[in-house]
Amino acid sequence: MTETKLYDKVYGAVMGFAVGDALGVPVEEMHYRNIRKQYGEVRRMLPVAPRLLGGQPHYEQSINHGDTAQLEAGRYADPFGSHDVRPGSYSDDTRYLLLCARAVVHYGRRITSLEFAQFLTEYVQNLAVTRPADDLEREWATAMFHFEALNRISTSRHFFSALYEICTGWDGVGGLINPFDPREAALDGGPMAAGVAVALRPDATVDSIVGAVRDAFWSLPGHVCEQGGDLLQNS
Repeated sequence: MTETKLYDKVYGAVMGFAVGDALGVPVEEMHYRNIRKQYGEVRRMLPVAPRLLGGQPHYEQSINHGDTAQLEAGRYADPFGSHDVRPGSYSDDTRYLLLCARAVVHYGRRITSLEFAQFLTEYVQNLAVTRPADDLEREWATAMFHFEALNRISTSRHFFSALYEICTGWDGVGGLINPFDPREAALDGGPMAAGVAVALRPDATVDSIVGAVRDAFWSLPGHVCEQGGDLLQNS
């Protein structure tokens, strides 16, 4: 394949996602003040170590910070987060991105919701026969892409956003398959996809990319607008 400026941007979108994910894994779900207290600034890949939690305003709903800042007892590879504890290990978010990209590459074109569900079904089935029952990726895929989830994907109007509440890694691909069209990209993959779509424009700037993400966040169906009013439900 001949490398072009567009190729470089597509490659950069995928690699940038993976690198950013890996950089943030050690501090995932930490309040920014706790990050500063424990690490100062994160400027390199770090091992997944126990996190300093608590003593700051509630940040992530899945973490009960409590009133006193303290380190976790331990932190290990998790099927629903990092699959490794070594520096530079990305999380399940990058796995979502790669699955979405592989699905598009597999069919060689824009795919339908049903095709995406079929691709994921075959992916899970392959892991079931090639990986042991305690394999982290097999555990993750089986838990995430169960029957109800696959059914929701197969019948969704916008396939990459069908699991919007539990997936995040499809947004890069949603932008790549909708170059220059942030609105359609956002419907397929969420606010970040809108930013990727705009980033593919030859005249893209940081301000135009950030603006596309912000516009999509406040206007996407199923989200809550700045005034707090409910918008249309996800279709």
